[in-house]
Amino acid sequence: MNVAIIGWGSLVWDKRGLKTRSPWYSDGPVLPVEFARISEGGRVTLVIIPGKKKSPTCWALSAHTDLDTAKNELVQREGIRDPRDIHGVTKERRLIGPPGGMTSVFTTVLKWLREQNDLDAAIWTGLELNWEHKLRKKHSAKAVVDYLSGLTGDTREKAKEYFVRAPRCIDTPVRRMVEEQLGWAPASDHDGCIN
Repeated sequence: MNVAIIGWGSLVWDKRGLKTRSPWYSDGPVLPVEFARISEGGRVTLVIIPGKKKSPTCWALSAHTDLDTAKNELVQREGIRDPRDIHGVTKERRLIGPPGGMTSVFTTVLKWLREQNDLDAAIWTGLELNWEHKLRKKHSAKAVVDYLSGLTGDTREKAKEYFVRAPRCIDTPVRRMVEEQLGWAPASDHDGCIN
């Protein structure tokens, strides 16, 4: 079985223990991702939010041909406590992870998957937006800029690195405002994805 790993953030430039049989390609499914999760070290990271503006994503071929092994390795790479936070779908429409409010995402990925001749399944990280839970404020582009503006030292540098290294194909309202207000433009060098 050929398993695609779909990525849109640090997974693309920092695989750590994640093993792949291909480079990252920039023609993954178009998904509604946005910078909206407070993650380790205070970074604002990309997550899927149904209803948000859609962006192309990246994908790479897992080194593993067993779906469960590929999924478990992604769990380890992402440092996820609950394996149900890894989502996926097979060409036969077997869903991995609870779809919840993500039915449209599963449908989009399935359509993309069925257009790929050599792929049998796709998996991705399905962590949720936690902005309001962590900060007790409504998520918006301005709220993200205000939050990032208040960061200092190493926390600020790590947050900036995430924004500038996220694949250039990820074009969101938050990213545009952060670039405009803070000057954190996508890195000019290769972002890890190839066409």
